Amino acid sequence: MLSVNPPAPLASFDQDLLTELLRDKRSPNTRRTYSKGLKDFFVTMTQFEPSPDAVAWFLSLGRFQAIALVLRYRAALLERGLTPATVNVRLSAVKSLVNYARKIGKCEYSLEDVEGLRVETYRDTTGVSPETFRQITSQIKLNCLKGVRDAAILRLLWDNALRRAEVCSLDLEDYSSGDLKLLIKGKGKLTKESISLSSKAVVLITAISDQTHHEKAISKAQSRDHNVGTN
Repeated sequence: MLSVNPPAPLASFDQDLLTELLRDKRSPNTRRTYSKGLKDFFVTMTQFEPSPDAVAWFLSLGRFQAIALVLRYRAALLERGLTPATVNVRLSAVKSLVNYARKIGKCEYSLEDVEGLRVETYRDTTGVSPETFRQITSQIKLNCLKGVRDAAILRLLWDNALRRAEVCSLDLEDYSSGDLKLLIKGKGKLTKESISLSSKAVVLITAISDQTHHEKAISKAQSRDHNVGTN
C-alpha cells in the first residue's frame, strides 16, 4: 500500500484551511466532491483523516516531495481501477487545496507539474430520438401527482436541456404563472436566470402547482377541524 506517515501532530494552523477552501466553493456539488476527494487523498497516502494537522503537514512538504506524493496517489487511483475522469476530479481537489493555501501564504509549492489524465470524449451525445422520448413519456401515468411531476421533469430535461442538478434544485416558487417562465440557477451562477417553457411543460407544472395547493388547503382544513374538535 502506498502511504506516507506524517510526523507527530504538528501545532494546529491558526486556520482550518480545508474548511475555508470548501466554504469558498459556490456549488454544493463541488463542495461535496472536493470533500470526498481530499478525504480519500489523505486516508490513502497518510492513513490520516484530513484534519488541520494533517493538512498542515502536507502543505509543509518540499516541492518535489509533494509532487512525488501526489503522483503516487494518482498511480494508486489507477490501480484501484478508477476512470480517468474520476482520477482527474480527485487530483483537482488536491490541487485546489494547494492553490488556495499558496494564495494565503500557507504553502510555497504548486502542483502544476502533476498532469491530469486524458479523457476520451464521447463521440455520440445526441441522446435519444424524439420517437423514443415520446414512447418514454407515453408510459407515464398522469392520473397522480407523481406521474405529472415525472413528466414535467422529463419535459424540462428534453425541452430546455437542463442539467440534473438544476432540475433537482427547483421549487414551485421558481415558476411564474404570469409570464410562464421558470427561474433556474445555472452551473457556476450566483443568481437565478429566467427561462421560457414549452406549452407542454407549462401545462404540467401548472397542474403540479394547482394540485399541491389543493392538497395543502385540504390538509390545513383538516388540521383546523381537528383543533376545533379537541377544544
